[in-house]
Amino acid sequence: MPSWWRIEALRSKAALLFLIATLAIVQPSLPLANADRVTTEVTLYAHTDPTATSVGGRVLSLSPNATSRQSADVRPGLAFTLPSPLSASLRVLGTVDVYVWLVSSQSARGTLRVTISEVTANASVTNIISASVTAAVSSIPYQVIFGQGPANYTVRQGSTLRLEIQFSTPASVPVMLLWDDPVTSTRLILRVESIPRIGLRIADMSGRESTIFPANETDMMASLRAEVTVEDPFRGTNIRAVSLSVTNSSGFYLMNNTAMNLISRSELPFRLNYSLPITIPLGQFNITVSVLDAVNRVFVSAREITVTRFYTLIVELADPQKRALPGLNVSVTALGQLIDTAMTDSSGTAIMQVPSSQAVGLHTLQVRKGGVTLLSREMDVESDSSALITVELYDWKIHVVTTFLTFNFPLPGATVDLRLNGTLFASNLTDTNGEARFTELPPGAYEIEVRSFLASNRFPNVTLLPEAREKVLSLPIVSGISESTAIILAVIAVVAVFGVIAATRRKLRTRHFKHVAELLGGVVPASSMIMIVGPSGSGKSLLLQNILADLLRLGRRCVYISNSELPSKIRERLGRMGVDVDKFQQNNRLRFIDAYSGAAGAVSHEKYSVASARDLTGLGIQMTSCLEELGEAGDVFLDSLTPVVASGDFERGFDFVEYYGSRTTKSGGTFLYVASTTIEPKLLTRLEEASDCVLQTERSVGTGKIRGRLLVKKARGLEHEREWVGMKIASSGRMEFISLPGEKA
Repeated sequence: MPSWWRIEALRSKAALLFLIATLAIVQPSLPLANADRVTTEVTLYAHTDPTATSVGGRVLSLSPNATSRQSADVRPGLAFTLPSPLSASLRVLGTVDVYVWLVSSQSARGTLRVTISEVTANASVTNIISASVTAAVSSIPYQVIFGQGPANYTVRQGSTLRLEIQFSTPASVPVMLLWDDPVTSTRLILRVESIPRIGLRIADMSGRESTIFPANETDMMASLRAEVTVEDPFRGTNIRAVSLSVTNSSGFYLMNNTAMNLISRSELPFRLNYSLPITIPLGQFNITVSVLDAVNRVFVSAREITVTRFYTLIVELADPQKRALPGLNVSVTALGQLIDTAMTDSSGTAIMQVPSSQAVGLHTLQVRKGGVTLLSREMDVESDSSALITVELYDWKIHVVTTFLTFNFPLPGATVDLRLNGTLFASNLTDTNGEARFTELPPGAYEIEVRSFLASNRFPNVTLLPEAREKVLSLPIVSGISESTAIILAVIAVVAVFGVIAATRRKLRTRHFKHVAELLGGVVPASSMIMIVGPSGSGKSLLLQNILADLLRLGRRCVYISNSELPSKIRERLGRMGVDVDKFQQNNRLRFIDAYSGAAGAVSHEKYSVASARDLTGLGIQMTSCLEELGEAGDVFLDSLTPVVASGDFERGFDFVEYYGSRTTKSGGTFLYVASTTIEPKLLTRLEEASDCVLQTERSVGTGKIRGRLLVKKARGLEHEREWVGMKIASSGRMEFISLPGEKA
């Protein structure tokens, strides 16, 4: 790539320019820079620092630091190195200039060569720029300028920069390089992607970041905090001061270049973290942070904020049948800023705090379920307000039949998945009549997948309409079955026909529920707190693990906290249920937290663990880390609460469940936990009141293979089975439920 150079000379104290030659420099490793990028000019001076022994005392410095002129014979070559590795990447995006000062006691002609290199942490060297020119040096100091660019090269974090200079001449006379003098300053000038990198965040005292804040009711002021991060590849040596200014819409200063407080620093990348409390009255304001660098240049970043009155907005959501809609996510935005979010409770109500529309304009209210936007509308709020909103959600019955011997027969036990816009929105199993029931579905075109041992198929573009809320899906039996299998299926079909006829004439004595979801109206409710309570040995933990297996198959992300047995035992049990635990972990769908090994005196082999089940702070931190690693909202399984409150600290146990349960459900996940009836009765009552759903288990009663029974004691907003049902446990550990009308299970 062609470049240019020029040579200047300075005679004694008077400046004298000499144009010596024209140089063509070719550097194919540097592609063209992007001219649209914002760049900063960084000057690195050749400097002597006796303390930098690792680089021979010759360094590159951001400051001239010139106390007295330094010189050395440059014929064997001299190198100047940035003493500390870069703490963040440094992207060169413009021209690169090298200024070299030379002098000799006698005239000498030779070749001047400069090289700029990246030296990595493992000492490998990458040439960035290498250029040479033939020049004559005399007793008058000469400045040679090499210009290269535009360039596009990134010096990596952990690397350092090195400038090498050599003058090759056949003459025996020394040729001296001059530096550390303002008049003869050998230096390197880089144009780099804008540094320092400044991040400005405005938050209230609870840490909520926003650009719209509520004024308190007493003095109509907002107590806020400005938080600034300054990222510097040169480990802070380029930063002199950070200050904050606040102006109103008329340009009046509430604060003018007030120094911010340095509160912390972090490495790789190197960041300086500053903070400053500010009190802002009603109105609109511009907050500007100014960063002063080593050569007194100022870099700024700004935010506009609004302080106004906030009002209470109560939103009640119902479907077209006037039924309350619990568990929906409601959010309000204004000026493109998220203001508040809430989830509707069992009565379909969400309560939020929102700013005055006079200050921020119309609000946008959105209702979402399962990542799908159900409703979006603009609202004008000038006072405490309430709104009753109808959301177009409907129930849907999917009838699944299969054709055999020219007859259509209901297909029980089939999995029916509903996908909306490519996302799994709901899933359920068909009952003995081949029906899968769904609630709270938005109208639209769904892709439906039906899977069973007998037949499977996909049905694209199946439309749910308000006036058409039942759909029959017919599946052909899989081809290639043997004659004996066909006879068996024929018998099953005939039995099914007579079973359906009999069901229409009399009430069935027994009903079968394959999974617990069927007892709760078809699906384990999302965004809810579920309590499983019962005496020791009544199947609570096994029920929790059955629900875990079902939710994993539905694509949910799950965190399982084990403080009653080793996670390895749970893995084995899930494996017998047909769950590929390793696959779900590799796909970021499942994480375990071991709260058992430490109490048992063993070393945990899990990535996430706590030494004791009663270390609730550590447990909360580990749970947060798991959910962050999973990448989005997830379901949390706690087995069980009993070890947490074993020391008698019931309040801490209740607070833990209430806080993390609320936090999990607010982010769209489900919080499930096991509690024993040995817990103090008053605490059990409070836990039941705080939970959205309560499943109660009992030990085996009666005769036969029924090993226990279960009662859906509470399920807010759900049509659920209201009687005791018997529990049967297969050898795989899977549970099935049998209702026995008129009898105890």
